[in-house]
Amino acid sequence: MKKLTAFILLLFACQISFAAVPVTFTNGTVADATEVNQNFNYFENKFSTTSGHSHNGVDSKTISTLGTVTTGVWQATVMDEVYGGTGMSGYASGDLIYATSDTGLARLAKGALGSILIFSHTLSEPSWLAAGTSGYFLKSNGAGVNPSWGQLDLASGVTGALPDSNLAQITTASKVSTTALTGYVTANLKVYDSGWFAVNTTTKTYTKTHNLGTTNTLFNLYYATDDSGSNMQKVNWFTDQTEGGGQHGGCLNSITTTTIVAQTGANTVQTHFKTDGSWETYASGYYRIVGLALE
Repeated sequence: MKKLTAFILLLFACQISFAAVPVTFTNGTVADATEVNQNFNYFENKFSTTSGHSHNGVDSKTISTLGTVTTGVWQATVMDEVYGGTGMSGYASGDLIYATSDTGLARLAKGALGSILIFSHTLSEPSWLAAGTSGYFLKSNGAGVNPSWGQLDLASGVTGALPDSNLAQITTASKVSTTALTGYVTANLKVYDSGWFAVNTTTKTYTKTHNLGTTNTLFNLYYATDDSGSNMQKVNWFTDQTEGGGQHGGCLNSITTTTIVAQTGANTVQTHFKTDGSWETYASGYYRIVGLALE
């Protein structure tokens, strides 16, 4: 009885042609159970297939008059990208979906541990590459701002010291501009070189302007017999205690943020030991001061 009631309700609810009913009856004819079931199965198939049954005159395959669908579960074929779907029927954990064109999507499987997501301008698509590979990285632009592809800014995007292996990258002209490197050293590495200047035991003190801006410095004093530095040697300073005393060699003193003083001994400007154990003294020659600011 319930089945028959549902059947009658469906007849009123839907518009289905009766022209193809398997068994027809005239008025007053008594139908047996088999004939009734044939007709019922016909109508039931019409309601359950996608052959085009309609409700209130709207074909179920070409519904275009409905509003927003708020309930139900999509259980049909994969929806194409141009209709709001992805064109994909399955995914793996870690997949990333990206656009390949104005109307196409693709998925990028997750990369290996430690790999970096970059964008290749050659391939016009994202990919995973091992750390240290050049490319355009996906970077954050702050809260409320869309991320973008860009190269890593070494000035602000790196903290801590770079590994020693990176230093090898600046040993060839193809990796760094020698002009830029020279400019950087000049602007940031504070060094001083007095050049060779003549000295003797008569004048004794020589004040030089270094302008390093600090007293936290490292200076060395060198001696040579000529102004080309052909036999350059580090200057020694000591007092002779064996032959009546005397000041020999030279030293640096009176260091300020802008100047430094080179002072010779009263007896010699340089004294050094030779390989045979004897010593050699010079009453005149040339000094050179080389310094480095440590801050």
